[in-house]
Amino acid sequence: MRSNQFPTGNFLLVGLSAVLLLASMGCDSSGEKWRTIGNLGVETAGWESIACHQGRLCLAFQDEKTNQVEVFQFKDSGWAPLGEGGLSNLGITSNVTLVVDSKDGSPYLAYEATRVSLLKANKGLRPKPQVSYQAFVQKLEGDIWKPIGQGPVGEDLPTLGVSNGVVYLAHSDGGKVSVSRSLGKSWEKLGDRTLTEKGHPYTWRGIFVDPDSGYVYATIENVDKKWSFVAKYDGKQWTRVGDNYVLGTLMADNGSLWVDHGNVYLAFHDVYRGGKATVVEYDGTQWKVLGKPGFSGGPAHYLSLVVYQGVPYLAYQDILCGGKAMVMQFTAGSWEPLGGTEISHGGATFESLALDDSTHKLYLAFKDLAYKGMPAVLEYSLDAPGRTVSN
Repeated sequence: MRSNQFPTGNFLLVGLSAVLLLASMGCDSSGEKWRTIGNLGVETAGWESIACHQGRLCLAFQDEKTNQVEVFQFKDSGWAPLGEGGLSNLGITSNVTLVVDSKDGSPYLAYEATRVSLLKANKGLRPKPQVSYQAFVQKLEGDIWKPIGQGPVGEDLPTLGVSNGVVYLAHSDGGKVSVSRSLGKSWEKLGDRTLTEKGHPYTWRGIFVDPDSGYVYATIENVDKKWSFVAKYDGKQWTRVGDNYVLGTLMADNGSLWVDHGNVYLAFHDVYRGGKATVVEYDGTQWKVLGKPGFSGGPAHYLSLVVYQGVPYLAYQDILCGGKAMVMQFTAGSWEPLGGTEISHGGATFESLALDDSTHKLYLAFKDLAYKGMPAVLEYSLDAPGRTVSN
């Protein structure tokens, strides 16, 4: 008769094997530690987006208690609201993006507002709800958040990029994709070449303005076929970056784009490898995978990528590691944990990673599920012992 009791010796071996497996996948807890930056005093938040420039650190998020956007700045060892008014009560907000212009440090904000209204119905019938999505962009001028352009810009999934005071917004409109550039009180569509096939819904999943060339890069996803590619606008027209598609789906919380000295980096949730994280680089000739494809321990969500001095850093939520926040660095041909894996005490979502190259520091923001969804901000010095950063 077979016993249902698991042998103790086998249990210990399996447990040890699991620990070793997690460690090999980047779920160990060694290394320099991240440092918590202040307490925002907000009960619960979502859609965190962090940005910094020359020591100025800002955080935008959705206050889940009011469903509205809030922006805070870290100053004098504490967090305080940034700006007075101007963040309109336009509906339930989401898809929050905060960008600080590298030219003068001005903060810009984009978000999506969801409105629900009731359509008139014939007598005896219940009114039908109608849901509409609108994207808005604002800039902090003095102490007031002021809108850029007149009214909303497109429908949904806004992604923001700013360079030298010029604002770019990628957004989706009913399965079509557009990138618009601000002209002060109005917006103009960027380029007129069609990069998508007819009959299939597409959406933008990321935008990056290269400060060196001024070129605009954006990721485009075919929603039906689950493949993506990167497009570049050189001031005259859009072209695809590379001839092959990037195999993976870039969901709203699952893709991140960066350009460093002409090299394009893309991190994504790789559906062909169980949803694990994969990072690819385009070196001007072809796309190549950095390290092992699908290198995260488990499915990776909320990917946020930065590249500094040729070294990519990736933050994400790792499902195999208890849904905790992870930050990995690509060094010596492989991905290694940065600051161990005890970055968050428990589950973490809405990871957002930012770099201040003037102070050589990385900042990580996320929704800390171990503390009832409070927003958390952590700091990691790239000048830590054992690390070398050149100027």
